[in-house]
Amino acid sequence: MSNVGKRYNSADAGENYDVIIIGSGMGGLTTASLLSKAGKKVLVLEQHYTAGGFTHSYSRKGYEWDVGLHYIGDVHKPNSPLRIMYDLITDGNLKWAYMDEVYDRIIIQDNEYKFKAGAENFKSEILQHFPGEGEAIDKYLRLLTEVNYLAMPAFISERMTPEFFSGVTSLLTQPILKKYFGQTTLQVLSEITSNQKLISVLTGQWGDYGLPPSRSSFAMHAVVAHHYLDGGNFPVGGASNIARTIEKVINKSGGKILTGKKVDEILIKSGKAVGVRIETGDEILAGQIVSATG
Repeated sequence: MSNVGKRYNSADAGENYDVIIIGSGMGGLTTASLLSKAGKKVLVLEQHYTAGGFTHSYSRKGYEWDVGLHYIGDVHKPNSPLRIMYDLITDGNLKWAYMDEVYDRIIIQDNEYKFKAGAENFKSEILQHFPGEGEAIDKYLRLLTEVNYLAMPAFISERMTPEFFSGVTSLLTQPILKKYFGQTTLQVLSEITSNQKLISVLTGQWGDYGLPPSRSSFAMHAVVAHHYLDGGNFPVGGASNIARTIEKVINKSGGKILTGKKVDEILIKSGKAVGVRIETGDEILAGQIVSATG
């Protein structure tokens, strides 16, 4: 599979651009796509040999390997917000393959616990291993729903509320946020079951968000677990096809993704960013500069 973006050269850099974006991870590429769809000529600059951040892939001995993407939930539903977003930034050119109904396997010693798509399938599969824990599993699934439909909207509302109005919204949101964000995953699950092996199984996806149950916020765990509850999907053509389909949108408006050279400096004139200086010494000017370097 070919790399995403074109190797940097001074001739391409010498063109006029409306916007320069530094960094080609999903934040930078999403911004570039939306600006391109608004009619802007966008230049994306990436120091790596290929664009895409954690969506990029590499080849070894004829096989392609993805470096970051594992699976994505919800995009098999045409009207889900995530699917709508991907369709928007790729002009609908990114296709998805729904994975097997078993979207995760938790293996503890010689035992394998399957996570099957759909709340009822999930419950019935786990009950086969923990027949006396039906009530705990039901409560766990209810908590996942509560976090996603109560706690996350409360969190977003609090962060987006104008400062002068934040005191009022905090009265409504803080009790909810404290309940779910203020406790670890282990604390919450220990309140619904004393079965440590069941807790280990239910938290088996913690690698997806990077903190063990004793340290992670239950809200974070619940968002991830709920996201995959209806199954996982993988982009047709591999993870790099996400960036590749976005590149077509950028090119369509006359823009480019250039790779292989580092931006050394953002040029400032009269207190305003007006361009960038590349490690080659080239200077590229644009009306707007966006840093998406993480």
